[in-house]
Amino acid sequence: MSPFPAAPAESFVEDREPRFDATVPRQFAHKRAVEEIFLTDILVRESRGQVLACAQLPRSHALYNEIENGFHDLLLILEIGRQGMTIYGHAWLDVPEGTAFVMSGLQAEVIDLDALRQGDAPAELVIDVPFGGERIDGRGRVRGYNLRGVGAIDGRPAIDFCGDALLIPEALYERVRSVRVEGEPEIPPAPLPVEPARVGRRSSRNVVVGDAAYSEGELRCALLADPSHPSFFDHPLDHVPGMLMLETARQAALLHVGELGWPPAETVLDACEARFTQYAALSPPATCRVLARERPPATESAPDADATPAEYLRVHFAQTGQDIGHVDLRLRRTGP
Repeated sequence: MSPFPAAPAESFVEDREPRFDATVPRQFAHKRAVEEIFLTDILVRESRGQVLACAQLPRSHALYNEIENGFHDLLLILEIGRQGMTIYGHAWLDVPEGTAFVMSGLQAEVIDLDALRQGDAPAELVIDVPFGGERIDGRGRVRGYNLRGVGAIDGRPAIDFCGDALLIPEALYERVRSVRVEGEPEIPPAPLPVEPARVGRRSSRNVVVGDAAYSEGELRCALLADPSHPSFFDHPLDHVPGMLMLETARQAALLHVGELGWPPAETVLDACEARFTQYAALSPPATCRVLARERPPATESAPDADATPAEYLRVHFAQTGQDIGHVDLRLRRTGP
């Protein structure tokens, strides 16, 4: 099978060691800005049925490193995994350029929280992914795939994750996104952003929740989508990207635990599971409801489940009265 046209041939050398000295070409990950590329290497080892996605975890990124809790950001690692899934589709499955990659679901859990602690030197991440299960249509074209893997930081297994990618051909995507619903309600005024410190931020530009209200154990807020944001909207989009919805869920959850007295600087997101059922349009603003959920039973994958206080939350997303997905999160309080 031939690699994606821009993929370096070295990616298919079986025994080569991973590289961390430069990022991969930006078109691999559907990005325009070089600073938004975190992957430094992709290795396809056909004889082992294995893909390795490699990255150096940045310590000064304007979005992911603004939260100062002493740990690498789980959402940063999920973005690296998303970029790896995109490259996997192009380089191994021959997905044509122009195809829309839709993140329909994902799951990630930190299995060693201490491995995510930031140190004095840049950390190296390697995500080891067995070849995934592809979904093929009647014409033999790949329409989606599922990848599961383990991410190791500096050689230490740290995160279990899996993700589902839905592939929409360019022509079909153009037809789908051109559909407009008649009689849409009048767009309400833009939500008022919360104070950055409430969600662990310094820059108001990185605040993605507004109109927050807490009552009877439930928090409600609105999603803020700024099409000029350099990370979430690295290139023009006509919908809310999945990574922005995850960040919205995280900030909404921080607001919820803030009502319980948890400071953002002492709170770490260490597990999430998302399922998105519909596109979120840029307007009117999607809304969120944050509710506590029951603590799941302990598993072998989370042996330290009782090591630190944890809150389990579900963030429901809706738009124009319709459910469009949800995110389950686990937050840990790592400070006093």
